[in-house]
Parts: sequence; C-alpha cells; structure tokens
Amino acid sequence: MGEITIRASQHERWLQLDIEDNAGLYQDKPSASGLGMNLVDRRLRARFGADCGITVTCEPECFTRVTLRLPVEDNAC
Repeated sequence: MGEITIRASQHERWLQLDIEDNAGLYQDKPSASGLGMNLVDRRLRARFGADCGITVTCEPECFTRVTLRLPVEDNAC
C-alpha cells in the first residue's frame, strides 16, 4: 500500500517541509513546456537566497522525498 508522509520543522531561521512517499519512482525528465519544480526552485532561490529552494531525493524502489526550504520571517502575516 502506498504511503505519503508530510513533515514540517523549523531549524534556526529556516522552515523545512518534507513530502515523502514510499514508492521511489521519481524520474527527473527535462520538460520543454510548463512550470515545473525547477522553475519554482529557481524563483525561490532568486527571492530568498541560495539556502532556499526545492530538492528532490529518490532512493529507487524505496522512497521519493521533496524538500521545500524557506526562511522564517518575523511579522510575515
């Protein structure tokens, strides 16, 4: 049975969101069109710096994890 785990944590001044499944089927295929994770990653890094963005980790047949890292800003609301 498939399983998805979502975790949120704060490390010093960083918010980290991890979304993980237990399939390990992610394949990084370049796309000629559309707005993909690569574009979102570049925009986050341009706005918040090189320590922010999206990373994808895949262990084939085991898990795929997408991590989103953002700064925690005072008075963000």
